[in-house]
Amino acid sequence: MDENGSVPEMEFEQVSFSHPVFINFTSGTTGLPKAMMHGSGALMPTAKDFWIQMDSDRDSIWFSMSPVGF
Repeated sequence: MDENGSVPEMEFEQVSFSHPVFINFTSGTTGLPKAMMHGSGALMPTAKDFWIQMDSDRDSIWFSMSPVGF
């Protein structure tokens, strides 16, 4: 958010297929939690599933939640 309270325009940047996007951590039940880093390529199957299975388009908004305990 800018100083005047306005939201700046979003900027997009082309990155490599393996560029880190998000990190998940294991529960640590068998030792210390371990980090698993996922690249931008991990988002492609999710996007494909939403577009095909949920009849989405470019203006759709997605919410996807996965429980950590399972």
